[in-house]
Amino acid sequence: MATETSPSEVHKKYIDQRIARKEDRRLEFKAAVNGFDAKKTARYCAAIANSGGGEMFFGITDQIPRSVVGTSAFGDLQETERRLAEALGLKITVKVFDYEGKRVVGLAIPSRPHGTPLQLDGAYWTRTGESLVGMTPDELKAIFDEARLPYEEEEAYPPVPADDVLALLDSSVVFRLLATHAPHTPEGQLEEFQRLGLVKESSLSGEWIVLKLGALIAARDLLDFGLQGHKLRIITYGGTGRLDAISDRFYDSGYADSLPRTVELLTSILPNHEDFSQARREEVPTYPVIALRELIANAVVHQDFHRTAGGNYPTVEVFKDRVEISNGGTPLIDIKKFVTQNAQRNRIMSDVMRRIGLAENRGSGVDRSLAAFEEIQGAAPEFITESHMTRVILRGSQSWEQMGPDDRQWAAYMHCCLKWANGEHMTNSSLRARFGLSSGKTQAISNLIAELVRLNVIIIDPSGPSGNKGRRYIPHP
Repeated sequence: MATETSPSEVHKKYIDQRIARKEDRRLEFKAAVNGFDAKKTARYCAAIANSGGGEMFFGITDQIPRSVVGTSAFGDLQETERRLAEALGLKITVKVFDYEGKRVVGLAIPSRPHGTPLQLDGAYWTRTGESLVGMTPDELKAIFDEARLPYEEEEAYPPVPADDVLALLDSSVVFRLLATHAPHTPEGQLEEFQRLGLVKESSLSGEWIVLKLGALIAARDLLDFGLQGHKLRIITYGGTGRLDAISDRFYDSGYADSLPRTVELLTSILPNHEDFSQARREEVPTYPVIALRELIANAVVHQDFHRTAGGNYPTVEVFKDRVEISNGGTPLIDIKKFVTQNAQRNRIMSDVMRRIGLAENRGSGVDRSLAAFEEIQGAAPEFITESHMTRVILRGSQSWEQMGPDDRQWAAYMHCCLKWANGEHMTNSSLRARFGLSSGKTQAISNLIAELVRLNVIIIDPSGPSGNKGRRYIPHP
């Protein structure tokens, strides 16, 4: 029988992993047995945020070999978070760890806003060696120049040797997705990563720089790069509302690892239904796997990485009657045009995810998802724009009788868009087949089509046959 891991064991493992790493601009240790100056803490947080985000631990000596000594600093965690947020304008998470009975306090510090250095007490703080100093003009210029670079090409970590890069990035999962053998040397592996745009070699030191794209795709832990706000998240609920949460899981790793694991988990917990369409009973997924994979990949690719407020987690929520997939950032095009038009927010990331098999060709992910739901004659995915995010609602395999009028209209409109995107046209018979209806439902389908024409969301194809027989329909331009 498996034994359950205690919270203290989890804490110890986490701290041991941090202690084993070298201290740098994004990782700081302080013994602080009897406390630590609040003003200096804020300056360290500013310096770490200016370096791209990271962590700071109290109750651990900074000299190697490090020792866990415990600390009495920051007795009121919520007040500490409030004061740091007030001083820096960042949401810094303060957490207490139990390490063999000793109290350790950890601060998780996000990156400063894109293209904007963080100022505190009249200085743009950074770390040089053991000292807090003001940033140099060149360092400030590099941050201001970020606005001219695609997000994926920004540096996520200072230059380090090849072995250190491979301690931060999981090369094995990337080469597995590429279906190729990894080169035998660390340098050879990183040269392949450089071709993918995940890392670049430093021209000054000969060391390697992890780019934001490399971290997002292959990080062993996104927190190492200050990108914890982009972890994939799965929440399951016991009912149809958000009050009864059963579990809330984050995947720490980059998307090459976390996206397939997310889809695998969903297929294990989502229900099947009985299908009799092939003259024999068959258990089929209520939510097509291909649709889950494509729409989650879509949520990952279309995040607004420049938006730092409100939490950007690409999130999958599993309810008793539906699945919702959301991402930070509003769409670049009208949600009604998702099938007929295409706009890329993170083109470089999309291309790399396609190359390693995590996403489809540009624009085809939504099409494939719609087609998958049409195959099971289910409700079409519903796309919703909110103030700072995009949400997709999946209701699984619903029959014509189970759908309300709005669901039928949306499914019919999406069918029309999908036909048009594939160089075909919607007809009464194609829409009947989409809903799995017999010819006895011809009039009901005609009424539905007439309502969509009245609402001006579809039009009669002007190049099609005249008269009612064989009439074709296309989306409204």
